[in-house]
Amino acid sequence: MSTDTKWVRRYAMEQALGFKGMIEKYCDEVMIAGSIRREKEQVGDIEIVAIPRDTTLLAMLDMKEHRGEIRKWRYVDKNGVVSYRWGEKYRGIEWGPIRIELFLADANNWGFIQWLRTGPGDANQQLVTLLKYQNVIRSIDGDVWEVGGTPDNPQPVRKLRVPDEQTWFTLIGLPYIAPKMRTSEIYNSYGVNPLRGEALDKFTAEFVLKQKGMF
Repeated sequence: MSTDTKWVRRYAMEQALGFKGMIEKYCDEVMIAGSIRREKEQVGDIEIVAIPRDTTLLAMLDMKEHRGEIRKWRYVDKNGVVSYRWGEKYRGIEWGPIRIELFLADANNWGFIQWLRTGPGDANQQLVTLLKYQNVIRSIDGDVWEVGGTPDNPQPVRKLRVPDEQTWFTLIGLPYIAPKMRTSEIYNSYGVNPLRGEALDKFTAEFVLKQKGMF
């Protein structure tokens, strides 16, 4: 979702750290994602993912917007229609001259949202499309599910907990790939072979035991 204007990475990082410093006391987790995390030298906008501690994060942003300390980013589509993104899970914020997009997650989808918002968008879309047609593991409304049914009519079977990116990559049958290496070509070189059946059952069972300190 980057803008046409590009900023050097150092400047974008300074702005990202400033915003992160403002919100982190309201969050359990905060990560700078997007092209900054992929170590690109030119940055179109800043993407930040966070797990809010409670409702005070959104309340604080609402208060600052009301006072004029921050502004909602003004999105204009190709037809000149203006919109704003100021929801419960996604907000577009004017931070000086640069746009910050804040995406909110929880402990169950944190790893998936990190991966999704790190990008790049074209490579992610390609991988998500491959997963759609394999119809074993799918993202539905920001969460990761084991599914049945058909690609065009998936039937949720169980929600899968994805607390980190390593778990996400394991679920879809890939080794962990560092952010700066994530491209369509890299994903194509490995292919996608999501865990299924007994392998998925075993992985999720072992994960639960690890969380309980029993494995």
